[in-house]
Amino acid sequence: MAENLVTSVQSMLKEELWTREAINNYTQSKINELSSIIDQARSNNCVDEVLAVCEEHLSHTKESIIALYLAGILSIQKDRIDNSYLITLVDIFQKNHKEAIVVKLCEDILSDDENNKFALRTLAECYVAEGKPEVWGLYEKIVKIDFKEAELAKVLADHYSSLNDMETAINYYKKSILRYINIENYNASKELWSKLVTLIPEEIDFFQLLRRKIAKRFSAYKTTTLMQELYDWYKQNEKWDTAISILKQNLEVEPKDSWARKELVDCYTGKYKGHSHLDEYIKSSNLNQNYRNVFEAINDFEKHIAFDKNNYVFHRNWGVGQIKKLEKDTLTIYFGEKEGAHNISLKMAVSALQPLARNHIWVLKRVAPAKLVTKVKTDKVWALETIIKSFDNNCDFKKIKAELVPEILTPGEWTSWNSAAKKILDTNAKFGVNPNDINMYTVRDHEISTEEKLSNEFKAQKQFFARIDILMRFFNEGDVESELFTEMFTYFTGYLKAFSNVNEQILASFLVIQRIVAKLPHLNPGLSFNFAQLFAEIENPNEMYLALKDTKNTC
Repeated sequence: MAENLVTSVQSMLKEELWTREAINNYTQSKINELSSIIDQARSNNCVDEVLAVCEEHLSHTKESIIALYLAGILSIQKDRIDNSYLITLVDIFQKNHKEAIVVKLCEDILSDDENNKFALRTLAECYVAEGKPEVWGLYEKIVKIDFKEAELAKVLADHYSSLNDMETAINYYKKSILRYINIENYNASKELWSKLVTLIPEEIDFFQLLRRKIAKRFSAYKTTTLMQELYDWYKQNEKWDTAISILKQNLEVEPKDSWARKELVDCYTGKYKGHSHLDEYIKSSNLNQNYRNVFEAINDFEKHIAFDKNNYVFHRNWGVGQIKKLEKDTLTIYFGEKEGAHNISLKMAVSALQPLARNHIWVLKRVAPAKLVTKVKTDKVWALETIIKSFDNNCDFKKIKAELVPEILTPGEWTSWNSAAKKILDTNAKFGVNPNDINMYTVRDHEISTEEKLSNEFKAQKQFFARIDILMRFFNEGDVESELFTEMFTYFTGYLKAFSNVNEQILASFLVIQRIVAKLPHLNPGLSFNFAQLFAEIENPNEMYLALKDTKNTC
């Protein structure tokens, strides 16, 4: 049967060559006949033979419809990445306005390869021409499998926005801007930035993520104008701390930005409205005078403004004290019964005292120690938030323990408290990590998605196998259609693009990619080697086995 089928295909190709059957004579039924040959080749195990006959024919008859169709579909079934036969075939039918056959061809291709980008895009073009609403489903599929497709992501976002499905629209706007940044299209990125500022200005962490990416892809100077646009919303809504933080970031890039410096004075005026010495400290710090280094002026002003009546401070010898009086340039501070009150000049206070917020853990230990013990034991989220914020919103577990043991928790109580607290820090989206240090925790103004949390942890983590663990946590817990997951996945495919020897990182990357691709085939990077080939290059398999590190997420 196989031999007869190969002979039959050879005869069809010769007949086509001699009769020169006109393209206009082709119908869907003719394509169905060719499709049946594909089925016969597969059932008779002669795919390679039929493919070889067609490819030989195409070497001298490049526009043979029969050979292009059979070779194209059979190539897909053999997992070849090259779509050139099918592209040529579709181009022939498109030029001859055989749209119905083009649709049929695309459907045939997708029945064998549901993620074929060429067929999906071509079919989408046909649906657009016919005004079919099914095109939106195709666009979603294309955006899902093509990590660089930014324009269609924006088209989908606009579509869902018109349907008032803003949650889906925002998701696609986010996906689109991340991709535009990655492909270095600044104008499109800027347009979407403005759009997102109107939709989700409160998601400061996402904008900070974009800011870092834009600084890396384009330049830090590009970020200042963008962040200025976001700043306007925070100033208008009197969210002074975030507004001030944005201005400081911009000034780090452009220290002589007179506009940012003026706005900083406005924000401080809003934040400390009613402070008895506000105007005096702005003037004495030269905050609004461009001749002084802006960060020296900021440091001077912030230290001075913290020294107001009833505020708390810390002295390295006397401990926590409360300012009871401020007269001219002299502070009267009460440090408790043991140390009593001390008079300190304002000039000395700036260098000798550390201002403390009213909710600083040290202040709470002094003013309400018994209440604090109960609160720490019953509300771990509050306790973690309080301690982390007490240290410039950047604190590791070693510091957390030092603040609690043994003053608030016994070593025995710490063991169970510690386990529960670590779980909270890992799972509660209110907490994050410092992008530059995986060991340092921060508290967010608002909760972020699991995907953003894991992405931030991935960037902060420097250890290779720890990064694999985060990737697999994302794979098990997060939205794998997220652009952030794709970025993490691509990090490991990069190891396999070019390498000279097989080490534990190469083998681990291969194994984790294979595991993910088994569930998400559209992520298949199309590697030209398999596990057996990699394993054959390993000099010491036992040593390699021991070098691979598993976790509960990778086992």
